Amino acid sequence: MTTIFGRSFSHANGAKADVSKIPAVRVFTLCLAGSLVPGAAMAKDGEQTPHMADHVTIGAGATVLPTFEGSDSTRVLPLPVIDIRQGIFVANTYSGIGVSVPVTDEINMGAGAVFVLGYRQKDVPTGIERIKNAAGIRANATIRKWGFVSTVGVTKVLGGTKGTVADAVISYPVRLDDHLTIVPGLGTTWADSKYNDRYFGISPEEAAASGLSRFSPGSGFKDVTFNLVANYRLSPRWNLSVGGSAIRVVGDVSDSPLVQDKLNASGFASISYTFGR
Repeated sequence: MTTIFGRSFSHANGAKADVSKIPAVRVFTLCLAGSLVPGAAMAKDGEQTPHMADHVTIGAGATVLPTFEGSDSTRVLPLPVIDIRQGIFVANTYSGIGVSVPVTDEINMGAGAVFVLGYRQKDVPTGIERIKNAAGIRANATIRKWGFVSTVGVTKVLGGTKGTVADAVISYPVRLDDHLTIVPGLGTTWADSKYNDRYFGISPEEAAASGLSRFSPGSGFKDVTFNLVANYRLSPRWNLSVGGSAIRVVGDVSDSPLVQDKLNASGFASISYTFGR
């Protein structure tokens, strides 16, 4: 399903905190959770430049996440850290490749192509078809107000489930000192019936092959998530990020025979470098 791995945190309001992003269409669509990328570039004096400033940040890390949403097993994936802005052009682990345009000082809107993570044949019971990794088109809006960062987005999946997913997350970056910023956040995800049925459903053919009961959920909210990320600025250009998410499957999809554990956890760690402008 998110954005790659789960939920996302946007940059802090203003120029004081280095905030990372964890993806939002869920740990299973890279729009997921997971996409976990650092915030904006650093100025030469060590302070963060505004979130809309041109910057190039790259790095690497790893993420641990459920093999599929509702699974009782996990998998480890490499986590590339990419966060690039040149004018309105952006490319990052969370938002994919596209454009990001400031509407006002507090509102930003964007759109782009994103990676959508499916699940492998070996991750699900015998007889259940795998869901291939796919691409998606995501539109989003971010509002920064009173220290809060709120993001809403809609992703149309072009392969895999071929459904539509909407997500919303609100976070509040807290700068503890010149080096350490923590970012708690809450999010939720809604999906249409095509997405939910393909991801959580059991077709008559799959039921016959797997021995599981037939299941065909409709549209609705499918999960709620609590995120906590810590960013430690090792130097004006080096940043260390660690974070985790607790994801609760909710709604009709929580009754799917595929759901083995309604409460999942995911986490990541990464290090990144921001190049000078």
